[in-house]
Amino acid sequence: MTKISNSSSLKELSDLIQVAVEKGETDTSGAVRDVITDLLHFCEQNDIDFSDRLSNATTVFEEEQSLESEEEQKDRKYHVQMVRIGYGFHTIEVVAKNPNEARLKALDDAGNHSYNEKDANYEVEDIEEV
Repeated sequence: MTKISNSSSLKELSDLIQVAVEKGETDTSGAVRDVITDLLHFCEQNDIDFSDRLSNATTVFEEEQSLESEEEQKDRKYHVQMVRIGYGFHTIEVVAKNPNEARLKALDDAGNHSYNEKDANYEVEDIEEV
């Protein structure tokens, strides 16, 4: 699979968009919209499923983006900062006037107890190449 950035097709498309911008017809974003609109008309006139072609083109684009040079494919070292979220349980007895007050008192006292951990999840907080 060849990257389109190395092909004459991208150059021709870029030239077409630049001409529209230089004529003052639109900006670059608008010119891209116009090209896509023209492709929609072309597909409709030629009985081509644009959505299917767009989906396939997106897949090809993503594959092209994932192609890397050998240098980029070499193993590298990373520091990965992890967060461990433990789920432990402990019943705290409090004296309160209502459930809301009991909740607040238990939350205030929660740090003073040991917990039997039943489960834990792990999440990546940050990744940094070293």
